[in-house]
Amino acid sequence: MSRNITILYGHPDSSEKRLCYALAKAYQDAAQLTGHAVRRINLSDFDCSSILSEEDFNHGAVPKIINEAQEAIEWADHILLIFPLWMGSMPGKFKMFLEHIFRPGFALDYSKKGFPGQLLKGKSADVVVTMGMPTVAYNGYYFSHGIRNLRRNILYFCGIKPVHLTYFGGVNSVKKKTLSRWMDKMHYLGENPG
Repeated sequence: MSRNITILYGHPDSSEKRLCYALAKAYQDAAQLTGHAVRRINLSDFDCSSILSEEDFNHGAVPKIINEAQEAIEWADHILLIFPLWMGSMPGKFKMFLEHIFRPGFALDYSKKGFPGQLLKGKSADVVVTMGMPTVAYNGYYFSHGIRNLRRNILYFCGIKPVHLTYFGGVNSVKKKTLSRWMDKMHYLGENPG
């Protein structure tokens, strides 16, 4: 069954030399070859200021690229979020990007009292993270704190489930054989979204 996939490419650097770029491309190529429709939003195209207040978050002007990203997420059955791990979590610019995207009225319904309604139910996601440290250290010592926060407090909170996590660690000294396995993994995920 073909699916609509939106890739949120979260590396602030647009360089095609980045590992994240190669992994996202492998995923996208495999998805499209398998018959899935793919849209891609690049963080490097995002040039907006931070949300500075609750008023701004709830009622501020939504930048054009955010409207495009929201439309692409609305269209999607499945979302790939891919980014490098910086200081235990996503890059700050990517967090700011997500804050703009997951505003009330798009991701959450605050029109009723109590817990907000989840407006993105029925969508699934893959979160792919590259990191310099070994994945066993991030999982075992740090308990994946930054990525667990993304999954639970942003994606699950808006109704996106299931969310599958994939970590690629030790990227600064990766061998060709390992890199080839990582590309195979991204091909598999692209062919089998959700």
